[in-house]
Amino acid sequence: GSEFIANVSLGVRGQGSEAVIIAVIRDQTAKYQREEELQRINRALRLLTATSHAAREFRDEQTLLARVCEVIVDQGSYIGAWVGRTGPPPDKRVLPLTGAGPEALREGLKTVDSRWDDSPRGRGAAGVAIRTGERCVIRDAWNDPAFAVWHEFSRKVGFRSVGGFPLRVNGQIEGVLLLYAPQDSFSEAECQLLDELAQDLGFAIGALRNNASRDEAEAALRRSEASLTRAQHIARLGSWEWDLRSGGMLWSDQVHLLFGDEFFQSESTREAMLRFSHPEDRETLGRTLEHLGAGEVSTAGCNFRAQLEGGGTGHLALQAELEFDDEGPRRVVGTLQDISERVRFEQELAKLARYDALTGLPNRHLLNDRLEQAMTHAKRSGRMIAVTFVDLDRFKIVNDTLGHDAGDALLKEVARRLHSCLREGDTVARQGGDEFVVVLSDLARAEDATLVAQKMLDALAPAVRISGQDVMPGASMGIALFPQDGETLQTLMMNADKAMYSAKHAGRGQYRFYDADLNRNAEDWLEMTGSLHHAIERGEFQLYYQPKLAVGGSVT
Repeated sequence: GSEFIANVSLGVRGQGSEAVIIAVIRDQTAKYQREEELQRINRALRLLTATSHAAREFRDEQTLLARVCEVIVDQGSYIGAWVGRTGPPPDKRVLPLTGAGPEALREGLKTVDSRWDDSPRGRGAAGVAIRTGERCVIRDAWNDPAFAVWHEFSRKVGFRSVGGFPLRVNGQIEGVLLLYAPQDSFSEAECQLLDELAQDLGFAIGALRNNASRDEAEAALRRSEASLTRAQHIARLGSWEWDLRSGGMLWSDQVHLLFGDEFFQSESTREAMLRFSHPEDRETLGRTLEHLGAGEVSTAGCNFRAQLEGGGTGHLALQAELEFDDEGPRRVVGTLQDISERVRFEQELAKLARYDALTGLPNRHLLNDRLEQAMTHAKRSGRMIAVTFVDLDRFKIVNDTLGHDAGDALLKEVARRLHSCLREGDTVARQGGDEFVVVLSDLARAEDATLVAQKMLDALAPAVRISGQDVMPGASMGIALFPQDGETLQTLMMNADKAMYSAKHAGRGQYRFYDADLNRNAEDWLEMTGSLHHAIERGEFQLYYQPKLAVGGSVT
């Protein structure tokens, strides 16, 4: 009874009252969740990088906190961000310091009564995070009983989930960082990176508050950068900076790890990045960097292939942002992430959408595409197409007696044999079950289809050794020709199907061409079965003679 994200493909088989709508539904939930998770991780990594830059830039605690909240809202796609400090006993209130987001949220947080004791007002994300020293995520702020006193406030502002991350300054919990999102946006991987962000922010606050020396501040920054390096390693993501005045580039260690030793030994320039990119993608990457460097766009990104560590080719995603100073464009900062696994996963999904998972042959959807293309070409060239339906004669027996694994093995061997009989431009597809469809393109005469049909029957004649037994595949085939037997995909497929059943009724192990008599016979059969059905309902049958066979053999 659960909901899922689906891709639905519809098709029609047959005509009139015999028409059947076939729906293929593929669960896309895993793909959607994987992409959404990757976006969340990238978002948190961008925030880590921005927090590190803010810690370098600001030397005032309040300004630093305000800037971090602004960055979280602007770059992190959260509704709001808020920092509160721990108030003294006995009230133990969470006192607001600064925040960013819509006015309703900022004004509401100034007056909201949040505490860090064990009272109902201390059971929100802020109170729990301060009291336990661990992150606290409220995933349903509208209905969670622990968040009851803020249900109305959360609905008014529009956030559905909230995450609280404790701020440790010099080893003591002195506040909390709260993030608000319109839905459940806090995955485990995202929360781990946000934990790092809160930890880095605490280090920076400690350095500022203690009036530490420059060396101590640099040490805090090094810890922050070490956290960023760990996070980048987890996500296989590296960062880089391009100084537009000098032309030089700075690469994080993870970028060097992605490209390998040879890249590490090269000069840190835009040309080096282009040199290691795939020749076919070099223009796309170069154009993206060129637009950024010229100040034509403020943000840009592209995916490209590159030579990675070990000599293999991988897929990378580049995201970059242009920064300005008083003189104009100053530098470009960006990230490079190895998305090879994601691309492989997407390619596999795309293949499953167009190919049969068992045999590797084209499925119904790819077959339809190829047949439509062949028909378009045939109309221009004046040539013919043969559509051949292939139905195995003994598949059900094999499946029922030897099991489904044996049936699968038989289908794979049949697919291999059929494919070996065709030219490069022809297509054999698995229609479903034990049915295959062969499309022969660019035929000069009908006899050419006869030769291929006989070749396929001969290929399926030898036994297949399965589970210690010899299985005789055998098949019945029906052939419909374009354009004489139909000028649409649906008509050709239907007529080839009728011809196949004619071959099966004629004794199996043979092929038949479609002719108009098959339609008339089918119509007569439908009329007769319909009349017999109504005759039974109306009691129009009458018994005239019922022979009885005795055990001794006599008939009375």
